[in-house]
Amino acid sequence: MTTRAKRPEPQLLYYDLADGLTAFSTMRRGGYGHDNYSEFNVNAYCGDAPETVAMNRRLLCEMLGVTVNDLFMPHQVHGTVIRRVCQDDLMSLRTANGLTMACPPLLE
Repeated sequence: MTTRAKRPEPQLLYYDLADGLTAFSTMRRGGYGHDNYSEFNVNAYCGDAPETVAMNRRLLCEMLGVTVNDLFMPHQVHGTVIRRVCQDDLMSLRTANGLTMACPPLLE
């Protein structure tokens, strides 16, 4: 009989930016991915199976205490573009390496 190793829990790296403001980066460990996209891939733009990315995003949202509808992830392109966004802008963004929120309702 073989024993399956327990899947490591996903890890986040937190950055305290200011009083009450924290950013984070996802790490690769944990999650549902395998092969080239193991393990905690939350990027829908790289060719990973959409259902695996969706499961990892749900797991991320559980960790953050938000809903999947509240999660917004731009396509990171490893450049220098930072976009300032407000609620009306969210669906029009395609590529960025960072976001700044321009309106308080997004921070509530």
